[in-house]
Amino acid sequence: NPTARSAAVRTARSRPGEIAQGAQGLGPAPNELSAWRLAQAATSLALTAALVWALRVWLKVRDHMPLSPVQRFGAWVLIVGGLLLFAGRSAVQLLRWSATRGGGGSRS
Repeated sequence: NPTARSAAVRTARSRPGEIAQGAQGLGPAPNELSAWRLAQAATSLALTAALVWALRVWLKVRDHMPLSPVQRFGAWVLIVGGLLLFAGRSAVQLLRWSATRGGGGSRS
C-alpha cells in the first residue's frame, strides 16, 4: 500500500508533549566531500591568480594614476592583503582536499 505510513516517513508535526524526530542524515559521501573541497580550493586558487594579475597591473599603472596617498595605500592593502589571504586559504583548502581524497573525511 503506497499510502501507508512507514517507519522512515514521519510527519513534521508532533503531538503535544512528544519530541519530534527528524530524519537522521547520513552526511555526504566521501567522493562528494572530496569534490566539494576541491571546488573550494579551485575557487580560492582562481581568486589568488586574479589578485596576482591585479598586482602585476597595479605595478605598471600606479604611477600614472591620479590618486591621493591614502588611496594608493588602500590599493596596496587591498591587493597585497587579499593576495596573502587567498594564498593562505588556497593552501588550507588544498590540504583539506588531500586529506579527504582517500575516502576518509572529517567534517570541519
